[in-house]
Amino acid sequence: MQFKFAHIADTHLGCHWPPVPDRRKVQGPAYIRAFEKCIDEAINREVDFVLHAGDLVDKPQPTVPALRSILSELRKLEALKIPLIITRGTHDYPRDYFDAGGDILTILEEEKKLVYVEASSQNPYCDIETDSSRIRVYGLGDYGAAQKAKLIDFSKSFTNDAEFGILLMHGGVSDVPYSIGTALRAKELRRICKKIDYLALGHDHHRFEFPSHAIYNPGSTECCSFREGGVVKYLFHDSELMEIARQDSAKGFYIVDVNDDEKNVEFVEIPSRHIVTVQVEFDGATPEEVLEGVSKALQMNQDENQVIRPMITGTLAEGHRTYEIRLREIHESAVGLYVEWPACSISDRPLEENQSAFDRSYRQILEEYFIARGSTKERAGELAALTISLVKTITSRNPSEPDAVEKAIDLIEKFRIE
Repeated sequence: MQFKFAHIADTHLGCHWPPVPDRRKVQGPAYIRAFEKCIDEAINREVDFVLHAGDLVDKPQPTVPALRSILSELRKLEALKIPLIITRGTHDYPRDYFDAGGDILTILEEEKKLVYVEASSQNPYCDIETDSSRIRVYGLGDYGAAQKAKLIDFSKSFTNDAEFGILLMHGGVSDVPYSIGTALRAKELRRICKKIDYLALGHDHHRFEFPSHAIYNPGSTECCSFREGGVVKYLFHDSELMEIARQDSAKGFYIVDVNDDEKNVEFVEIPSRHIVTVQVEFDGATPEEVLEGVSKALQMNQDENQVIRPMITGTLAEGHRTYEIRLREIHESAVGLYVEWPACSISDRPLEENQSAFDRSYRQILEEYFIARGSTKERAGELAALTISLVKTITSRNPSEPDAVEKAIDLIEKFRIE
């Protein structure tokens, strides 16, 4: 058994983010370039087939440039007899009256441009024959809250008829920070899909993988929001700006090389736009110091082709209020392709001992919520503290590190015992 395939997801062709006002700098082509780079690299790696885990397009009726790109790339694959197998994503099929009349995947399948596999259709799977192998690819699109029930029912049809089974699914897992889609955990997904050798996921735009469960999600091929971009964090104190954290966001797809019982999964990074949140934290700063610190940080991270979001956190000096911060001047101090209006969560009240700005911002809201749900005031305070600890535990780590969830579970177990 020997074959090779590419695993791509969430290309969102036709998307235009951010909404750059200059029509000469429209961002739609960025998504097209990313898709084309994936296909070209897959061809260069001599793959036997290409998998797409959904959200090929940003809207079920794509823009003309997006449609041209799809047809162009499918012709490249067709000329080399490399099939593209896809399942539907959240954005690929109509969800309201105004989109009625079909979707792009059905049309492309009818024209024999790709292979569309979907549990609820006439083609829940397809078989691929290579010189030495027979592979079966099952498809399960996005079913929202019903995803788990749909998967359990669909898994009853999984067989060992082929030498290698793949589930192409548009849905995430709950073991990663900011997970979206289905509430299944990785272990549960693996248990349901016992007869599957490779779980090819899409939907979550952040890359994650669980090699021990054969679960892989490449993430989107281009950023669709600041949440998917990089983050650089600074601490400003006594007119000094100190970098305390930096997290970059790599975009790409997987090349999977199967040789008998060995499976080599390689993440292939592709060029993408530089999208960054520049966060500056202050401790008892004046509005003038906020302007100085954020402006310095932005100047260190800007160029005319960069997409930037300033973020201001921490506390102001006693006697000052947040409305004194000159946000317009901060916004105008940055140079880039697109500069988001500054996100300002700085507080004008001093923090209590061992309390962070996050604690203060959410503790009261959480306490009121738990009281409304029937907890005593004391118990509500304990539950609010636990919730904040859980959020910090998960979000302070790299999304690709699933052990963050295990540590969060430990916190819960300890809380129950106490």
